Amino acid sequence: MPLLWSGIESLKYRLRGLIVGAFLSLCGLAATLAGLAGIVFPPEIYGDQRVRWPLFVLLSVLSVWGVVLHVLGIVARLSDFHEEP
Repeated sequence: MPLLWSGIESLKYRLRGLIVGAFLSLCGLAATLAGLAGIVFPPEIYGDQRVRWPLFVLLSVLSVWGVVLHVLGIVARLSDFHEEP
């Protein structure tokens, strides 16, 4: 839900939505990498490498895209590239 709120705030052209979205995506990336390393979840849940690797690689790719796109949105918002007609 917080990431959905962040997306709605970003569509309303509010900087706080972009910053919160970047932070949440970065937290998701950290949790994904910690899960891939086997730190977050107990080994009995994702102990099988055939299950753990594809799942966490997919989640890490999505998290990286989230971080990159939010940072680009923040840069675009702060630089304010609007052309006046």
